[in-house]
Amino acid sequence: MKMHDRKNSTAAEIYLPPLPQSVNGVKECTKRLTHRADKSWKFLFEEIKEIPDAFACNQDYDFSRIDEGKWQSVVVPSSLLMQGFEIQNNTEYYYKRIVSIPQDYRGNCVYLRFEGVYSNARIWVNNTFCASHIGGFTPWDVDITEFADCGTVTLIVGVADLEGNRKSPWNPSGKYQSNSAWASYYAHHNIGGILRDITMFCLPKPSVLQAHIDTAVHGNTASAKVNMTLSPACAGLYCRVNIIRKNEAKATKTIPIHSQNISFTIDVLSADLWDAEHPNLYTLETALYDANGTILQKNAFRFGFREIIYGGKNGTEKNRIYVNGKEIKLRGVCRHDVSGLYGRSITKEDIYHEIKTYKEHNINHIRTSHYPASEYMLAVCDELGMYVEQENAACFKGANGFNIYNPPEDFLNSCKEMIAFSRNHPSVIIWSIANESNFEKSRGFRDCYTYIKQTDRTRPVIFSYPDTVKSKPLPYDIYSKHYAKVTSKLGKSDMPILHDEFAHVPCYNTDDLAYDNSCRVFWGESIQRGWDNIFNTSGALGCDIWAAVDDVFYLPEKRMEKHQSHLKGACAGYGEWGCILDAFQRVKPEAYLTKKAFSPIKIHRTDTHGNQIRLCIQNRFDHTNLNEIRVTVTDDASNVLYSGKLKENIEPHASGSVSLSPLRCTDNMTLEFSANGTVVESTVLQRTYPKISICPQPIHTEYAENFIKISTSEDTSAVIGSMHLYTGLQKFECLHRPLTKVGAHTYAADFGFGRAFLLTAYTEEKQLLIRVKPKNKLSSFYAVGEIGIDIEPAGEVHSVSWQRDALYGDYPQNHIARDCGTAVRAGAPHHYTDTDMYEIPWAQDMSAFAYYEKNSQCNQLASNDFRTKRLKIRKYLVNIINGQRIWIQTDCSNINAYANPFNEKLQISKGHYKPSVLWGNYWGERFHLCQKNTFTFSVSFGQQD
Repeated sequence: MKMHDRKNSTAAEIYLPPLPQSVNGVKECTKRLTHRADKSWKFLFEEIKEIPDAFACNQDYDFSRIDEGKWQSVVVPSSLLMQGFEIQNNTEYYYKRIVSIPQDYRGNCVYLRFEGVYSNARIWVNNTFCASHIGGFTPWDVDITEFADCGTVTLIVGVADLEGNRKSPWNPSGKYQSNSAWASYYAHHNIGGILRDITMFCLPKPSVLQAHIDTAVHGNTASAKVNMTLSPACAGLYCRVNIIRKNEAKATKTIPIHSQNISFTIDVLSADLWDAEHPNLYTLETALYDANGTILQKNAFRFGFREIIYGGKNGTEKNRIYVNGKEIKLRGVCRHDVSGLYGRSITKEDIYHEIKTYKEHNINHIRTSHYPASEYMLAVCDELGMYVEQENAACFKGANGFNIYNPPEDFLNSCKEMIAFSRNHPSVIIWSIANESNFEKSRGFRDCYTYIKQTDRTRPVIFSYPDTVKSKPLPYDIYSKHYAKVTSKLGKSDMPILHDEFAHVPCYNTDDLAYDNSCRVFWGESIQRGWDNIFNTSGALGCDIWAAVDDVFYLPEKRMEKHQSHLKGACAGYGEWGCILDAFQRVKPEAYLTKKAFSPIKIHRTDTHGNQIRLCIQNRFDHTNLNEIRVTVTDDASNVLYSGKLKENIEPHASGSVSLSPLRCTDNMTLEFSANGTVVESTVLQRTYPKISICPQPIHTEYAENFIKISTSEDTSAVIGSMHLYTGLQKFECLHRPLTKVGAHTYAADFGFGRAFLLTAYTEEKQLLIRVKPKNKLSSFYAVGEIGIDIEPAGEVHSVSWQRDALYGDYPQNHIARDCGTAVRAGAPHHYTDTDMYEIPWAQDMSAFAYYEKNSQCNQLASNDFRTKRLKIRKYLVNIINGQRIWIQTDCSNINAYANPFNEKLQISKGHYKPSVLWGNYWGERFHLCQKNTFTFSVSFGQQD
């Protein structure tokens, strides 16, 4: 029996048998065929013109006719384009591998499980066509039992990345067609290839074809309802079931088998429930055995006892979602499979690192945009505690000006496969039908909703865009909203609203990002305001930041990019929109800003009195009482002043006061709050700053016609010759204008359109005081972006130090948003093709391949840390190679400083209004420059104290 043949792909049910733990008489019942490090796979980088098309009655083909020398070694799994194979759309290419079928598989059923082949695939074994499949991100099986006696077989996998109207074996008519996921369009390059693992496995003829576990919680009792579909040969056998927790049996049951479908319930008293904060897992072991007691097949399923309540069930609020009776708030991210080496294919090590990093940054939810996560990723989410919105592979269909070029069954079949392989995972709490599509433009979306509700009513359903729905019943239980303003009304009264694309990380404003990294820092205020709004709003279920991982692909050549183009540099993809990781799994500066905004411990007020610290705290956990939280207090020498669990009983979503005593209060005390060994919040009390200042030298100031020259002794230390103005809404624009002397110490800079300014400078106590105001006394100016002064030092800047008013009082070392520190210009240079980018900290990276070409000198100018404008400075120290130091001081919290490595000028500016970040983000406030509200700062020169 072919487990998944094109002829029966629209059948009512798709079976994906659970991979067996053991099979009677078989030493190794599962064998993975994909290992990136080995050379067992070959690739034919050309078409076979005479091969039968994918709709022919007979698709057998003799592949021995292909010259063996044309087959090249290839990494599997991986996108082909990442390996230099410039594959084209609607063109079928071929993989080959010699597979040894173990001798003890004989007499059993033998299958190949393909976890993800993008986008269309055909399978041949020993030149015999076996099956085909449409869809690139869900598992499917091929029955190869008829070849079990061959011992060694030749496996051919044909792959076509479907898009366009080119004639091919998958498009013999030449009509325009597309894959339902449209993932190559989305990735800006053809991602085609074997993207996920392939496993060969065997099952006995009497075997488990499907097993689904649904759990419920009733007071002190948790129950697991198990529905199993068996092969016909199981009649007369028995199934023994055990539920295990930490190697201890909690329940057992034996079921005689009289039909192909069996259903039973097992109860566990006082079970440890599963939620994202307490990911307690059990193992359900099943054993098929005959009347003689011989075990024919064993399986093991890891699951968690948890129950989702939605839609107002059991008298609950209809605009809220509950897990195990507790309301949940989803602190989420959207995520993609992204690898700097393998494209849309990622390793298990990267998957584990990714989910673990999310947990470390207070994320409790992921949306698997815009295709299902792999089964391994779901298993990691089960283990570490992560809620999942599992999304069907359907994207951009019938909306936003796009048509639909694939049949409805493509949506339905991928939905069925998604549910079949991921239904038992407790982490999956929401099914998503599609992304940003028009519901009424394809009956496939209604078919998906109907199928889900017939198959699994334990989970709610979501669909974006819900406003395209005109028919009834509504095909969603949660209202999806994309890019609401973070400060707007974010809740609904009639159903929960999930902002499952929210607070878009700066990405499309490439001119801003190419210039400096400060808009990354500025974005932190968006997610802080947005999450505070969501948490305190009824009917706001949560949000998913767009996005978690940079969508940047280091293709071998830029010309390989197609479909779309957003980046000006050597890379392809949408851009650096990751709030947690880049393509090389490096933690980005936005990650800490996400962690702080999503903190489950909201500290509203802190006080110290003698030997006591008092805190006013809001508990933003969903299932954790604050008396489960450990707090550690250390001084600035890392001596522990206090350590222990909080004594106060503060329930989830409640507020209260916390007292820590006795302890010896000092300056710079760091408080760390930990849950299950992970620090979820930290703060610094009685903060003092390291001293940074200079011994100022006497200065001489020359007021020339077009510049101000500032000298110490005989040396020229700096020249002020121009002002700059940042303007524009969606496009970055920086205007520079020279100064023109209009008085003894006064200069004008005219930007046109009434934007003229006066700069006045005068010397006072070894420092130059500078003030800027509008030229016309009767007018005032609301700046679109920033207005600034350009100071040209007498040498190259090699480092800067600062103190500033920051969003938070504590940051990791070398974080670009930190309130004080030193940034060194020299970082870690590397080349486009270097794989050691995994080892280079993001802050020290000197490259910006998303914005500049491979060989651009801009990739070696400065580290990311140095290439960041410091916002809201109080003090700013510039260290020049010649030994001179420039010292900027201000008493205005809205002044910024930047030692610009692109033009070697020190830029002091006022304002930070960034409408270019768009996408519902907070833009900042337009500052008002007028006669009474001027822009002032002082400049000194000398040696550091």
